[in-house]
Amino acid sequence: MVNTNKKHWKTKEIIWKPDIVVDYNTNMRLIDKADMQISTVDSLRKSTKWYRKIYFHLMDICMLNAYNLYMTKTGERSTLRAFKLNVITEMLRRFGQQVPTHSRSGRQRDALQGSLQRLNGGVAFHCPVHVPPTAANPRKMGQRECIVDIIFLVRFTIRGSE
Repeated sequence: MVNTNKKHWKTKEIIWKPDIVVDYNTNMRLIDKADMQISTVDSLRKSTKWYRKIYFHLMDICMLNAYNLYMTKTGERSTLRAFKLNVITEMLRRFGQQVPTHSRSGRQRDALQGSLQRLNGGVAFHCPVHVPPTAANPRKMGQRECIVDIIFLVRFTIRGSE
């Protein structure tokens, strides 16, 4: 039991706090801090099923643990968002393959199609790509159409016209 340095208003007896409550409060602070860090780069969505939410939450926890290990091992200062983007980029660089494709406008673009995509039966996936600011407006970040959506749209319109 731990003394709370408080007295009951009527009986004037010292109020004691059980050790289990002290232990709970100490450890909950760490969990609240982890939840706060995850919430800034949360990958959960409202419309997903419950099992997907659990999966993505576990992935977020794994990324946070990996980030904390990386920070203690290397001592480099970076944000969790930059770390996650770095991990995704390195995974795509290691397991992905650059395949040039053409968009509707005729400009050549690179799409990452890795061995994982071929194993999934050719189901395309979305990849984050850094797009630098344009020359016309250097303060505004550049925008780019998703190649997966373009391919799906082209296939859908071709099938719909037949």
